[in-house]
Amino acid sequence: MREGGGLEIATILDEILSEGGYEIVNAFINSSPWARPGRHIVPRGGVIHWTGNIGRGANAWANRNYFDSLRDNYASAHTVGDDTTILAALPCLNEEVEMAYHVGAASYRTSYFGAYPNASTLGHEMCVNADGNFRESYKRAVWVMANWCFQFGWDADSAVMRHYDVTGKPCPLPFTDVVHDNRHCAALGFTEAQTAWIRDHLHIDGLLGEALWRAYKSDVADLTVILREGGLTMLQQLVQKMEELQARNSELENRFNQLEKALYLSQIPDWAADSVQCAVQKGLIDTPEGGSYDFYRTLTILHRNGTL
Repeated sequence: MREGGGLEIATILDEILSEGGYEIVNAFINSSPWARPGRHIVPRGGVIHWTGNIGRGANAWANRNYFDSLRDNYASAHTVGDDTTILAALPCLNEEVEMAYHVGAASYRTSYFGAYPNASTLGHEMCVNADGNFRESYKRAVWVMANWCFQFGWDADSAVMRHYDVTGKPCPLPFTDVVHDNRHCAALGFTEAQTAWIRDHLHIDGLLGEALWRAYKSDVADLTVILREGGLTMLQQLVQKMEELQARNSELENRFNQLEKALYLSQIPDWAADSVQCAVQKGLIDTPEGGSYDFYRTLTILHRNGTL
């Protein structure tokens, strides 16, 4: 948690941990020379992308299916995530990692991933569809990258890059300061209205451009540390224990309600009728029905010994 104006504000990491992380669903595309050539690789790092499609319906399944349909263009990514779902379009979470076509170019800005980065990196596509929730999509992008850092032993500071860092392509656009340049955004094909929408909606707590990229790297690094220290496993166990306690509490509450109902009688017992009538006449009670067995028993004893 961080403080803001005297209030505690939940951070991205708080939200991810409170939700126990996210499932990565295998939805492998078919083998093809355009998107899944079947080449096994040993990944040295991860590359974050955005789909660049802000249209409604451009979610994880739509992008996964786009890769699967390609017949004349090379493109794919290992995972695609929107605000509810993370899909693995290619194997990427075990020793059988396959190459995707996500970061190819005629030349590269870094030599960290070798001469052909596709052969040594994993790629995640972050959905930005208008009918989605960017914060949720962002959180899943953090989760995927931290899991890869944990699984493959990468250093998040050096092994996690943007598409922009590898080839110079402004991707993810919200993670680069190009997002603030109207002419550049227009050159990418966005109208003024679309550019304004991107700036208004594709930020995290007001962070956009390079500031958002630094925040993303920090979120990935911090979550990687937690995963390595087993913190998430402990959290998941705690959440499970809390759920068990809540279920037990609900069960006990139901049993108590049943017992309480059993104690109260819907009608006045015949043996207590005279005692109840006496109590009513003396103004001691005004609601004679619905009392418990002990209530009627006490009235009867008091009445019979002359106390009432």
